[in-house]
Amino acid sequence: MTTEPVIHITFGMHADGVLRAALKLAGRQEQVVRLWDDLSLGPIDPPDAAARWGWAKKELGLYPHHRHMFAEKNNAWEAALSTPGRRIAWVSRRMPHEFCGFLEWLWRLGDGPCEIVDLHDVKFDWHLRDGTVRREPVASLGSILPAHIRDNAFWDLVRPLTGARRRRYQESWSRLRHENAALRVLKGNTLVSAPISHYDDFILSHTTTSFRKVARIVGSSFGPGPHYKACLYLFHGRMHKLVEAGVLEAQGNIAQMRFSEVRRREKIGAAGGPG
Repeated sequence: MTTEPVIHITFGMHADGVLRAALKLAGRQEQVVRLWDDLSLGPIDPPDAAARWGWAKKELGLYPHHRHMFAEKNNAWEAALSTPGRRIAWVSRRMPHEFCGFLEWLWRLGDGPCEIVDLHDVKFDWHLRDGTVRREPVASLGSILPAHIRDNAFWDLVRPLTGARRRRYQESWSRLRHENAALRVLKGNTLVSAPISHYDDFILSHTTTSFRKVARIVGSSFGPGPHYKACLYLFHGRMHKLVEAGVLEAQGNIAQMRFSEVRRREKIGAAGGPG
């Protein structure tokens, strides 16, 4: 009896490498197809990668070293949709970029058969070097270690995607494509459209009138809590735009997070001095 080949589809940077390493650890020879494109930002109707890169440079202030996110070699759409075999999509609905990538893939797949590993409600024990153990949710596939996948046999969570659930996902993406907003963000467990300034208050809440390292501010967006909702480059790019707008003042090379600092500009009072 011939065994049907298995094709795993992952979304977001580095998720494919993590899963590929986990499969190797488990001695499983199965194909992994990557879709890196972050469809939580920029125009998605149509979701043309080159057009979205142009938008990201102009409107979000992304730098040339972010170009790889939009590169065709990192977005194997043909393989993800057309390779024969069992298609298994790995998705965390806790991060907009993974969720949006999954929804676009499902939109293009149409009625084609597929299965999913939904990591949204999954928790696991993260053993730290100091011997402590933390019970953690899977925020994104790319944020955990290959051993976590193997040791917890996350592939056993695979389930067929039912017709009703598939339709809900496709209807949601149809609405978001029609709205074609600057950003897609999570409101509870639902993706909604948002303006490009959506994260500005969060960014500014981590600045003061003293210079602070850009990497520290950007890093504040990445960790447990309700703000854990977007990728670092989005905050980095938006900080660049706030500097251009005069809301923040920068020193150093703002394109390099570790070699630049920003501070909030002091408000000028009625008498012309600091307010």
